[in-house]
Amino acid sequence: NPLDVVDSVADHWGVDHDRAIEMMNDRNLTIGGPKQDLVTQYLESWSGHVMSWIDHRAFPVHVVCYEDLLTRTEITFRNVLTFLGWDPDPIRIERAIAETDFRRLQKREQVSGFGERSNKSTSGTFFRSGRAERWREVLNETQRLAILNAHAETMRRFGYRTVDEP
Repeated sequence: NPLDVVDSVADHWGVDHDRAIEMMNDRNLTIGGPKQDLVTQYLESWSGHVMSWIDHRAFPVHVVCYEDLLTRTEITFRNVLTFLGWDPDPIRIERAIAETDFRRLQKREQVSGFGERSNKSTSGTFFRSGRAERWREVLNETQRLAILNAHAETMRRFGYRTVDEP
């Protein structure tokens, strides 16, 4: 959900929420480049980036929404394995879920670090909250609307609400 991605992007890139939204809405967004840690990468807007993967026809793609990993962990993981053509062995699934428990990953990061953590991160961590719908606590109405105006079509495609519902 791009509403939740805003907070992660802001922390990861060390910017405020408004700047993160500008970046996520930028159809020409690139990161990296000369004298930077990364080669230049063209990301496009959040919707453009997502759709570039989803609508890619050169190879099969299986979509996994973070919220499904939180609420339907076992079946979501089983579906990934089935998509990959692997045997969804219940014992291995149980062990994999235990090993990737968010709190466990946070503890590992505290002890050993984590290679994907950005050196620009505001919090200094990669595994921060692990919750869905945190945007409700951190985004104001103007920020929420800026995301919805730019990404509602893609959000609807994946079943995310684009209007307040009771």
